[in-house]
Amino acid sequence: MDHRLGPLRPGPLVSIALVFLLAGCTPLLSGARPDPAVQAARRACAHLPQTERYACIEEQAVRALDPEICRLAGIAIDDACLQAIYQAANDPSICDRLYLRGVRPACRAYYAAAATTGVEAAGLSWRECPARPDVEEWRQAEACFGHPALAWDDADRAHAGERTAHGYRLAIGPDVYETRAIATPIPSLSVYALSVNGRLRKLFLGRFTTYSPDLDLVNLAGRAAWTFDDGRLATVVYNGVDLRTANGFEAVYAPYALRDKLIFVARQDDQYFVVYDGRRLGPVFDHILIAYCCEPAAYSARGASGRYTLWGERDSTRYMVEISAR
Repeated sequence: MDHRLGPLRPGPLVSIALVFLLAGCTPLLSGARPDPAVQAARRACAHLPQTERYACIEEQAVRALDPEICRLAGIAIDDACLQAIYQAANDPSICDRLYLRGVRPACRAYYAAAATTGVEAAGLSWRECPARPDVEEWRQAEACFGHPALAWDDADRAHAGERTAHGYRLAIGPDVYETRAIATPIPSLSVYALSVNGRLRKLFLGRFTTYSPDLDLVNLAGRAAWTFDDGRLATVVYNGVDLRTANGFEAVYAPYALRDKLIFVARQDDQYFVVYDGRRLGPVFDHILIAYCCEPAAYSARGASGRYTLWGERDSTRYMVEISAR
C-alpha cells in the first residue's frame, strides 16, 4: 500500500478551511451560551453589600477555578481575583485561560518559581564560569571544569541506538524502537516516524537541511528518548511522551540522564533553562547554544560521561556550565 502524500490541490483545502471558519463563527452567529458557573456566582453574591461582594465573587471563582467569574468583580479589581485563581489551581495550564493577557506572565512566573528545585536539593553540583572573549573557549572550559572536553564513555555508547538506512534502531528489554524517514512529494520534506515493536507511536513532519532532524534515539534511565529538531520544531519524545507539548514548552533539546533521572534544556517565552526530574534547575538564561553542525556543535548543550554541559548567555555575560552528580 502506497502511504506517500498525494499532490496538494487548493480546492479541497480551501473548502475545508471555509467549513472550519464557519464552524468557529457559529457561536457568534447564534449567541454564546452563558457560563452556568458565572450565573450561579452572580446569584450567590447579588444580595450582598458592595463591601462584601468582591470577597464572595473571589470565593466562588476559586471554588470553581473559573476565571470568567472574575469578570463580575469589575475591571478595577478583577486582576486580583485572577491571581487568587491561578495560585489555587495548582495547574500551570490555567495561565492560558486567563482573559486578561497582562496577568498571564505573572501566572507563568508563579508556576516557574514553584517548579524550580535547588541544585543541592536535587543531589547535583553546578559549576559555571564566565567566558572571556580573548581566550579560546575549550581552554577556558578545561580550566573551569578541571578536565578535557567530555566524550561518550562505554555506558553512553551501550545505551545509544544503532544507525540504520532510514533512521535509528534501539532495543530496551523485549521492546524494539525504530525511527524512520518517509519521503513526501515535496523536496526535502519528510515524515519522521517512531515505532515500537512495529506499531506507530509518533509522527513529525520535518525538513532535512544541513542535518537530519532525526537526531538520535537513546536509552535514558531505561526509557527510549527520541530527539527531533528541524529548526522549526524541536522536541524530545521520552517514554512515548512529547515533552514539548506535555509541558507547554516552546522547544526541548539535548536529553540525558543523571542519577537515573532525565535532564534537558527547554525554551519558554524566549528564555532557556535546564529541567531535571521534571523541575526547573538553576538560573534562567537569555540563550543556550544548541547546534548540530560544525564548530558550534562542540559547545552545544549535551550530556556525556555522567556530566551535562552547556554554554549560555545571561545578563549579557556568556557562561560555561557543567552539571554533575554530587
